[in-house]
Amino acid sequence: MKKNWKNLKGEFIHKSEIVLKFKSILDTSKKSDESDLNKTELYAKELIRECENKKINKESINNVKLKNDSLNIYLVRILVNLESDMRLKSSEEILDELTLSEQDIFTKISDYNLICQNSNNQELLFPIKNID
Repeated sequence: MKKNWKNLKGEFIHKSEIVLKFKSILDTSKKSDESDLNKTELYAKELIRECENKKINKESINNVKLKNDSLNIYLVRILVNLESDMRLKSSEEILDELTLSEQDIFTKISDYNLICQNSNNQELLFPIKNID
């Protein structure tokens, strides 16, 4: 279970690094909202910091989930605002990397949750739905 949690956190870090690379490309875009770009950078860095936490408990799992959700909110805002921007078109390779990372995250969440279920550690399941 610890190995799967470490792998999942590694993929969240990878995703955050891709987002930071993408953000640096978009910094000069006139169509991007500077506030959204800054918040995207902030949440990507916070997600990395949270994933560097060695603990595996309900709180650390929920914190990773919340940081990832916050990052996704601002990432979507950036993507919506930049649909017509040529920088977005020229950044398709990064967007493909981001898509693959999201797919890997989904797979690793499924694997991790299956191990938690099989070892009767329900409290350590990674939430798939929003946390209330």
